[in-house]
Amino acid sequence: MDRVELFKLIGCSFGYIVSFCAVATMVVKYIRKKAGGFVRSETNAQDVDERLSRIEEMLQAQNEEDNKFRTDVLSMLKKQGHASKQSLAFIIESTYTQKKNVKELTPLELKRITSAYSVYHDELEGNSYITELYTEMMNEWEHI
Repeated sequence: MDRVELFKLIGCSFGYIVSFCAVATMVVKYIRKKAGGFVRSETNAQDVDERLSRIEEMLQAQNEEDNKFRTDVLSMLKKQGHASKQSLAFIIESTYTQKKNVKELTPLELKRITSAYSVYHDELEGNSYITELYTEMMNEWEHI
């Protein structure tokens, strides 16, 4: 073989090898890109699922805490309403007890028991005993 033919053969062989390496590199790069994207998307999906689970747990805990707070507030409001009702009934009953012998009400006492009875009866749904006392004071007593 002639030297030129040998160089041609070697050059051609290197060309084929380089071409084969280029094609192999492109195929490997494509596969790697697809596999990397799949792995990243799976990893991101798992990460997103974990984050969503944590968020759901936090929301559930917050809802439970809110429900407990609402229950506590309602309980306190009922107790406060009961205490207010008792206080207003005491105002009317004590005025009645203090003035039952005289059966006279001053304007200040009249205003106080009228205001107390209005809230007691209309808003707090008071009982009939206090209504009887109030009715007697309004109808049968003298208002000075």
